[in-house]
Amino acid sequence: MDDGASDRERRARAESLEALRGVAAHLGLAEQMPTCAQFDAAPDDLRRGWTCRRVRQLWGRWRFAQMAALGGAQRESTAMKRRRSVQYRTRHHDHISGLQLWLKTNPERFGITDYDRWVAVESKAGNEEEVTFVRGRAISKSLVLGWGDLLRVARGEVTIEGAHREGASAAKPTKMRGPHDLISLQDVVELLNSTRDQAEHETYKARFPRPVLLMSRRRFWIRGDVLAYLAGKEIPQRQENELRDEYLGLREMQDMTGLGSAVLEDGARGVPAPVAYVGGRFLWLRREVEPALTRRPKRRNRS
Repeated sequence: MDDGASDRERRARAESLEALRGVAAHLGLAEQMPTCAQFDAAPDDLRRGWTCRRVRQLWGRWRFAQMAALGGAQRESTAMKRRRSVQYRTRHHDHISGLQLWLKTNPERFGITDYDRWVAVESKAGNEEEVTFVRGRAISKSLVLGWGDLLRVARGEVTIEGAHREGASAAKPTKMRGPHDLISLQDVVELLNSTRDQAEHETYKARFPRPVLLMSRRRFWIRGDVLAYLAGKEIPQRQENELRDEYLGLREMQDMTGLGSAVLEDGARGVPAPVAYVGGRFLWLRREVEPALTRRPKRRNRS
């Protein structure tokens, strides 16, 4: 692997170990790490988006990650390194080769659904290049890139590693264009200038503002409420999860539109853009989405 991929893997390993240690602390484990089942059952805020499956894919074995989190050597066997390197090159090459073959057909439209239709046809017909065709959403998830970046890679405008570096340098902070200035636990950590565990403990104190939105096992607060708490000022009276009916999460948007996550997050024709990116989650305003979907033309079934 090149230096870009190596740096990215080192960062991912460090993040996975932080998640493991956070779950261990939450469970009160002194000199051991959680099992796979314990880890996956922990709150999403503690796992930081990691799952047992992702950790195992990164480390090769769950016990290797446990050992590293406990301060053990972070070593892999030569065979494991070779296998992971070959899998990385082969999988990524096949994904991009399929996109490149599709682009050579000069498609009229460049959406992810247009690519998926082409994949369905080519997979049945077979191909001389012996490329394994993969659907767009699976490629996006595997390479951790948005659809627009994948097209740039396929056209040779940027490498996979380059696209990742650009994404890291422009990492998405909390962004809001909606009516509420929502923040996540990570934002609370920054406001308190504390550790994640300290911030989480603070949020459960009786006087701390109530979360106005609970979604995907995450809690969201009004920034002004938290700032008032920190300043010792009066905090507005709110009901827990009082904004739930006003916002939609990614899963709800997928159910309502039939579109994939990559398309919805990057923006789809006839579908409002997200109004927020908070705590690693995209949010949409229900009052924007529902009227737009009634005006959105239905797909025609192709004979």
